[in-house]
Amino acid sequence: MLTKQDFNTIDSIVEDKIKTENKIQTDELRTEFNEKFVTKDEFEQLKDVVTTGFDEVMGELKAIREELTLIPHRLSDHEDRICNLEDIHPHNSHKTTSV
Repeated sequence: MLTKQDFNTIDSIVEDKIKTENKIQTDELRTEFNEKFVTKDEFEQLKDVVTTGFDEVMGELKAIREELTLIPHRLSDHEDRICNLEDIHPHNSHKTTSV
């Protein structure tokens, strides 16, 4: 038959085992967390890389948009010049005037 002291000893052993298991699990979770997630410094570095890349892309997009606004004007100028040349040179020949 177990005595009160035996029960207390068993209780103490079980408590120590639970604490040890909890510490091991906590340490494993902490390690797993640190492996899966970036630190604040790593996040800042990553943010800088992304922001710099985004700035470059936006600069290129702005240049493309500016160029696209100029293209219709250039096309209109070219069309006007072609029409004028066609008026002067219908069917690839000069207009001849009768004397």
